[in-house]
Amino acid sequence: MRRIALPLLAVIALGAGCGGGGGGGTPLSADEFAKQANAICKAGDVKLAEEGKPLAADPKTTPDQLAQFYLHNAVPNARTKLTEIGKLHPPGSDKSKVKKMLAAGKKATDTVEGGLKKQGAAFLTSKAPDPFKDFNAMARDLKLTDCAGQS
Repeated sequence: MRRIALPLLAVIALGAGCGGGGGGGTPLSADEFAKQANAICKAGDVKLAEEGKPLAADPKTTPDQLAQFYLHNAVPNARTKLTEIGKLHPPGSDKSKVKKMLAAGKKATDTVEGGLKKQGAAFLTSKAPDPFKDFNAMARDLKLTDCAGQS
């Protein structure tokens, strides 16, 4: 299957809000920002893994069922994570990086959602480039290791 694994989507699955710390509030240190963002991603991953247990345990799970799971569970999970990270207040020096990372995550999530809606299971096996490549690189740069997919 394509590199769109549950953990990858869950990690990325970050939210539609691309603010990068909208509004006021005291900026977090880089370490605290990374800690809180990683916690958001871990919690989303745990939730998604729990939701996916029945499919993973059933040897009769079809590619179409997986595609529907990604569309109805993993994509919204990713958007929620992005939204929650967007509510954090990154350090001023990282605010622009976070905003770009969240925009890349939204774009990647939109790509996955569109592909799943148009192609269904065929999207999961396509040889297209990883839509999360840029997001993952930016997340790793910000030490959001629980938010970045595997290299």
